[in-house]
Amino acid sequence: MINIAICGEMPFSAESMAGLITRCAQHLALPIPEPQFFATSFTLLEHLDNPAAEPLFDLIILQSAASGLSPIETARDARKLGYDGEIILIEDTEKHAFEAHRTHATGYLVDPIDTASLEAEISASIVRLETLDAESITMRMRGGVKRVPFSQLVFAQTSNHDQVLHMRDGSSMQLRCSSQDLFDRLSHDERFLKLGSSYIVNLDLVSSLNSNGEVLTFVDKSAASVPVRFRKAVQDALFARVEWRKHA
Repeated sequence: MINIAICGEMPFSAESMAGLITRCAQHLALPIPEPQFFATSFTLLEHLDNPAAEPLFDLIILQSAASGLSPIETARDARKLGYDGEIILIEDTEKHAFEAHRTHATGYLVDPIDTASLEAEISASIVRLETLDAESITMRMRGGVKRVPFSQLVFAQTSNHDQVLHMRDGSSMQLRCSSQDLFDRLSHDERFLKLGSSYIVNLDLVSSLNSNGEVLTFVDKSAASVPVRFRKAVQDALFARVEWRKHA
């Protein structure tokens, strides 16, 4: 489910905005997103900065100066807090368009706007997010809310009650949860295999398994040890995944 935050003095009522979002999803034959409304930029930014706050937003729509912050200022502060989802800005001038590009805003509208223009921007965002949702997951990391593409997540490793996500480009990210909690969020995708409480591995990014079945080597040259009790399961899962890819 896509979560949408709407912040500021919108040109349409909350009911109209919710109805517009519903129509976008229905026209695309997609699940209807749940919008959450914030009266001020500060309350939205507090939500983004709160490690326990739910939901994690995929799309933020910003309009008007709320509590002294313009939409572009709010977008900039949201990025500083680590938010990397989609942002649609509704400004009263075109002069912030370049800065909006620098904050990676995915939509920029100049007030006054009509429902057709806003609906087109929201629909485009929903389509992108639904495509991403099939191949990625949004999680609250140490450092902000991040979207993690499955194709880039090599393996996750438990370390001092954190899960350290090792990415294909050599970077890593940390989040505070158990290995089981993380796997519960990934297990819908069959490329991930859990090895006890230590590792969750991406079978698609395994480059080799040594002859004894005790060490997995990944495409980025990193490696993970395989406990004895999981060695047959790893071999079977790798074989099944290779066969699946042949016919996918």
